[in-house]
Amino acid sequence: MTTDSIVVDSNALIYSVRYKTDLGKQLSAIGFSRIIVPDCVINELHGLSSRINEAKAAAAIAARFERAAVTGACDSAIIDLAQSLKCALLTNDKEMIVTAKEKLLRVYSLKRKSIIGAV
Repeated sequence: MTTDSIVVDSNALIYSVRYKTDLGKQLSAIGFSRIIVPDCVINELHGLSSRINEAKAAAAIAARFERAAVTGACDSAIIDLAQSLKCALLTNDKEMIVTAKEKLLRVYSLKRKSIIGAV
């Protein structure tokens, strides 16, 4: 298992902007040196930027991390990527959390300004 890698979902990026959380700093503090953002997340953030104020800033933050090309529906592609890389997932999406846990992935979420594990 690649313990130093984590895949990040769009809602976690938006949440980090909303609560002024430095995702890179927080994730490295708990042992993640490789932060991966699927390209569908970047596309989703660009699409949301007209409706959600934080989405544009979230896309700028995401651009600082490693990108990964994925195919298919974004949520399942994110989970598939984390599974294929044998790494963790950062999301606040309840359905994704359930699915990721069923696939035995390590899942982290943001709560206010902190990242919590094993949600």
